[in-house]
Amino acid sequence: VAAAKPKIVAIDLTLEDQSEDPRVDDALAAAMRAAPNVILGNELLKSGWARPLPKFRAAVADVGHVHTTAAGEVTRAVPLEERRGHEQLWALSLQAFRYFQGGLPIVQSAEDLSVGNVVIPAPNFGSTENRLMRVRFSPPNQRPAHVSMEALLGDPSLATHFTGKAVFVGVIALSEIDRLMTPADAQGFEAGVEIHADAFETMGSGQFLTDVGLQWVIQIGRAHV
Repeated sequence: VAAAKPKIVAIDLTLEDQSEDPRVDDALAAAMRAAPNVILGNELLKSGWARPLPKFRAAVADVGHVHTTAAGEVTRAVPLEERRGHEQLWALSLQAFRYFQGGLPIVQSAEDLSVGNVVIPAPNFGSTENRLMRVRFSPPNQRPAHVSMEALLGDPSLATHFTGKAVFVGVIALSEIDRLMTPADAQGFEAGVEIHADAFETMGSGQFLTDVGLQWVIQIGRAHV
């Protein structure tokens, strides 16, 4: 993947466990250092943040949380911010978008976040699920390209798909618990890494979904009386 020169690599895995063979971890850390703008996942557990091993954190550009949020058991949004105490992390997709734009800073206001000239409607309500951004899920016939690890090992030339692109790495096996219901298609299930990629594409397109205010709904209702 690194040899294909992607623009960023976002890894939806929490690499907090040490391998029995230190050479395995050393090889993985070296691979991360070889790739540009690697963002590594963090997960917030009841006990606190599940952090990557120090050698992995030192090998990457930044970290981002991997959480999504569900309403009525259907995932429609991602929290762009997660907090535990005084510690705050941006979402994996937001970090990926920021680095894809050249590492631009995230500018905050009460109503939105800005990365360069892209304004993301994600208000701060002061709750545990801050900065919710509704995801514009890709239709089934417009899904981002998938390349399996098995296929890539069998044919390394497939890595040319990654040149200049944002690459999201994660697990999409049906047996994994990280399969969430979304409004994306008839089956409606996506892996977390696919949701993060859709959130990244939502920011890239600048076509955001926003909630309709109650007053606006009342005005329309009165117009039809």
